[in-house]
Amino acid sequence: MIKIFKKKEDYFDIVYSIYAFGWTTDLPTTLKYIYFYLKKDGSFIFSWEHPIYPHVKARK
Repeated sequence: MIKIFKKKEDYFDIVYSIYAFGWTTDLPTTLKYIYFYLKKDGSFIFSWEHPIYPHVKARK
């Protein structure tokens, strides 16, 4: 996780993560950072897994 981001609190109107949010190694801290940097009434948009994943079967 990147901890060198030096923006002020309430900086972003929108925070988004496309198919990457589920890969964080520290979910609680990631959510705290998102909450800290997101403006009041801002939007957090994310997708958890790739939409094709449930339709792919593993080969044995």
